[in-house]
Amino acid sequence: MKNIKYWSALAGISTCFLAAFSANAIEYNVVSSSDYGNSHSSFPPSKAFDGSTAWSSRWAANNSLSSNGTSNLIADLGSAKAITEVGIAWGVGDSRAHRFEIRTRPNSTDSTWTKIYSGWSSGNTNNIETYDVTDINAQQVRIKVFENDAGSSWTNITEVKIYGGSSGVAVPGRIEAEDFDRYYDTSNGNVGGVYRTSEDVDIQPCGDSNCGYNVGWTAAGEWLEYDINVATAGNYEAKVRLATPDSGKRFSLLVDGNNVTGNVTVDNTTNWQLYYTETVSLGNLSAGSHTLRFYVVDGRININWIDIQSAGGGNLDPSLPPSGNFDLSQWKITLPTSKNDYFGSGGSAAAEIQPDQCSNSLYTGNGLDEGFEDSDYFYTGSDGAMVFVTPLTGGAVTTNTSYVRSELRELYNWSPCESDGMANWAPSGKHVLKGTLRVTDYEASDPQTVVGQIHAKESSYALVKLQWDGPNKDVRAIINKSASSGGSFSLDFGLIPGTDEWSYIIELEDDTVTISVTLGNQTETRSVRFGEGGMSTDWLNHVYYFKAGNYAQADKDSGGNFEVRFTELSATHSN
Repeated sequence: MKNIKYWSALAGISTCFLAAFSANAIEYNVVSSSDYGNSHSSFPPSKAFDGSTAWSSRWAANNSLSSNGTSNLIADLGSAKAITEVGIAWGVGDSRAHRFEIRTRPNSTDSTWTKIYSGWSSGNTNNIETYDVTDINAQQVRIKVFENDAGSSWTNITEVKIYGGSSGVAVPGRIEAEDFDRYYDTSNGNVGGVYRTSEDVDIQPCGDSNCGYNVGWTAAGEWLEYDINVATAGNYEAKVRLATPDSGKRFSLLVDGNNVTGNVTVDNTTNWQLYYTETVSLGNLSAGSHTLRFYVVDGRININWIDIQSAGGGNLDPSLPPSGNFDLSQWKITLPTSKNDYFGSGGSAAAEIQPDQCSNSLYTGNGLDEGFEDSDYFYTGSDGAMVFVTPLTGGAVTTNTSYVRSELRELYNWSPCESDGMANWAPSGKHVLKGTLRVTDYEASDPQTVVGQIHAKESSYALVKLQWDGPNKDVRAIINKSASSGGSFSLDFGLIPGTDEWSYIIELEDDTVTISVTLGNQTETRSVRFGEGGMSTDWLNHVYYFKAGNYAQADKDSGGNFEVRFTELSATHSN
């Protein structure tokens, strides 16, 4: 058996403004790199993160080509990390000193860059100089170079390293498997031969989406351990990104030495680089520092990352009906069954439950906002989520469709017993639908369901339908160009791996539709405007309502089942 190993970087150069690497510093993987467009085509940003300090493998940028006379090199870590040091190998660094700053921002869309270092390089080495920066959690690091003492307009950087300290990964947050603090491995050497090559953990380039490396060649009894720092006490869950071509392989997670998950069986994904996400509960975590250990029970498991988030979407109470956790006073629900089957009369149209029931209603139980719950179609899950279930067992449809649904329809400024047709809003002003959800069951042969819509009252065409197209596929917004003639087209957003939780915002403000989709800390946003790009202005003549839930786009008689779980849902309107 081999000894437990603890990661420690090699000592860096030490001067009055340089720092030795921290005793337990972690070198972070850079997922992508970029600059502000003034670099030489033969020496792009990626050259500064290829592991080589050779002159031929450098990033080269001309300060004089930028509007403010600076060169800017950006490294993206994929998610927020605790950054304590930055190492830079300067081209011609043994005879040329550079004045520069290091700035960071928490994600790829934040407009504010925080300065964490300012100074000059030593001018006496071509090797990596390590700078002790102001400790910060950030996803992107920018090196901004102003000048050099040789008076050259060119900035050359051969290599950049970004290091984290011992404060632990911020939770909620994502842990990259290869960024372990401690480990136990049963074999010598790094079989994959990349990243932390002096250690015995086997690391390889990863074939998953937005992935740099994964840990592979795992054997029974091995483990990886991570320091984490929990911001707020509460219940947490871990989403673990895994792959194996075998059946019956297991892992467990330990918090502070306690097994909190038991042995979890990993799905057979049929390929070492075909990943899925396994969600497990970590229970209640106190605020502050903890250790998280990934323990390999059976071996032959690849691991990409572990994402730790608050469980249950915040303060959701699993003992309450959906209306106890969500404001449903301005919604009705359409169920995937007929009025005849659900109420005993009323015809073959789909059954609906309003917020408050009228005395002449077919249904005399609790209204949607009064505690309505149905164990087959609409209920609160064990995590407090609002669960929409649409079985494909016949069921009843609504006008202009052949599909069944368990779906909310907004009733804007509705009063009990008035016509649903009056509960709509005009496009003027700002109207926003927000949702956070997971699709946890679907028909494998046709895995498509609509989870959010903007619909016009007097049109058979939806203005916007946001559709989940299946695991490891892009989420798609289907938009119709005209309220009278349709003419649909699609806007593709980032893919949603497996059944991961993700969020959306659908917004109509005056004449512009804006849609944002967020997975983890990555957000993609698209906009269309009436009267532009083929969009008709006839949409301005309509009134609208939001829809949200589980509108399955599959044969209603196929025998499958769709389940969607929302941990956030809200609709807001302002002038």
